[in-house]
Amino acid sequence: MADPSAVDPEPAGRFNFKQLLPTLVFDIAMSIIIFNVLTRFNISTLWALIAAGISPATNNLRVWVTSRRLQPLGPIVMTFLAIGTAASLISGSVFVALIRESFLTATFGFLCLGSLLVERAFMFYINRQFVAGDDPARLQWWNGLSGNTPIFAPRSVW
Repeated sequence: MADPSAVDPEPAGRFNFKQLLPTLVFDIAMSIIIFNVLTRFNISTLWALIAAGISPATNNLRVWVTSRRLQPLGPIVMTFLAIGTAASLISGSVFVALIRESFLTATFGFLCLGSLLVERAFMFYINRQFVAGDDPARLQWWNGLSGNTPIFAPRSVW
């Protein structure tokens, strides 16, 4: 007889590239396209970088409107974009706009490291966003992994 508390080793359904497509289009492809189009029309690099941040903002708004929840990575990306944009506009420097990414990446790394001290590491939620999306069955499966698999075992096991 199967243990009712055991989690099925396979998610509900197969990986669906379709659920990853909006993130790839809005957060990556559109940002690159906006930047390239604006710089070809002789818009300054600084303003082109700032405008390229509109697409990820639009995607976060779209996710929030359709599902009434924010994906874990959305608020972080938006915060980083806002901080970087403010720093770039204050300084007026393209260098600041480009170098900000290094500082923001380091900050993200420290957030991830710091989250190892809590019950579920930050990467648990980020990976859940990509694996489960908005599918309730997949979300339940992913959340059930936290105590039943070695990689998501509670900290006391370490």
